[in-house]
Amino acid sequence: GEYTVILMGNIPLITKQHLKDILHYVMLKNMNACKLKAGFIFKTEYLKDVDEVFSVDTYNLRSNDFFEVVNFDALEFVKREISKRIFGYYLKNGVFIEDFNSCQIDANVQIEYGCRIKKATSILDKAKIGQNSKIAKNSIISSSEIGTDVTIGDNVIIKNSKIGSNVKIADGIIIEDSNIANGCEILSGCKIFNSQIDQGVLVKEFCDIMNSNIKKGASIGIMARLIRADVEENYEVFDGKVLIRKLEDK
Repeated sequence: GEYTVILMGNIPLITKQHLKDILHYVMLKNMNACKLKAGFIFKTEYLKDVDEVFSVDTYNLRSNDFFEVVNFDALEFVKREISKRIFGYYLKNGVFIEDFNSCQIDANVQIEYGCRIKKATSILDKAKIGQNSKIAKNSIISSSEIGTDVTIGDNVIIKNSKIGSNVKIADGIIIEDSNIANGCEILSGCKIFNSQIDQGVLVKEFCDIMNSNIKKGASIGIMARLIRADVEENYEVFDGKVLIRKLEDK
């Protein structure tokens, strides 16, 4: 690029917008080099030819844009400051967060307009939350994609999974490495691992589903247990039913 930015390792709080402001200043002044509090900006062509920098104009940053972390107290301050900036960004974009102090939202997640996030909820590791979805308290969404108009209850864990739109997920559910299609309803206490659940499936309370494929419109009864099972379209699995396909079965 036209400019090269060099930042030292003790600059955790600089924002993208403020970096743009600095670059604008450098370009406006037509500077070859600009010294920051803990870094430099060089015109790339100048940097290729120069052997040593003797005198550089300085751009003074606001004090809260650079902060040196030297102990755990300073690290906690930085974490709180970054959290405030993340929460502030989402509030401006129409996301409701009930309790800033108890929620954790990573910087690399995406939360769309109209979402509501209750207290003690964590959204982590590149998770994506679609418009108008609601996540109740004490839930964890990690490395997962949640569609639009999804309702997620209390104490839910969703990891490495994809949830379609208009899905209802009740309290106390664990979903890992699975794909839940549009319009499904998962009632409380279920555990779903490494499974594919197609559109419009109803999974009733306290089911265990592992390594299974459930086709469109099926219904899984209360406390059913499915391991390596294939459930056909619109099929009803009765309450308490156990379906286990042996490894040697085709």
